[in-house]
Amino acid sequence: MAAPTSVRFDADVAARLARFVAARPGLSASAATNQLVDEALRCQEHPLVVFRDGPAGRRARLIGGPDVWEVARALPRPLGT
Repeated sequence: MAAPTSVRFDADVAARLARFVAARPGLSASAATNQLVDEALRCQEHPLVVFRDGPAGRRARLIGGPDVWEVARALPRPLGT
C-alpha cells in the first residue's frame, strides 16, 4: 500500500513534472512522481543504468549501451531453471 507523503517542489520542477505527465496520457502526477523517484533511486544504486522512453514504454538501459533486459537475456541461466 502506498504511503501518503507531502512533497513541495520548486516551481521549475513542478512545471517540468506537469509537462512529463501531460506527454503521457493516463499517467497521474502522483504515479509519475513515484515512477521518477523510484528510477532516480535505482540509478543511485546502479550508476551505469538510466531509464529511457521507447516503443514498448520506459525501460532500463546501460549508459551508451543496450537495454538491461538484453544483457540479462545473454547471461547463462542457473541449472534447474
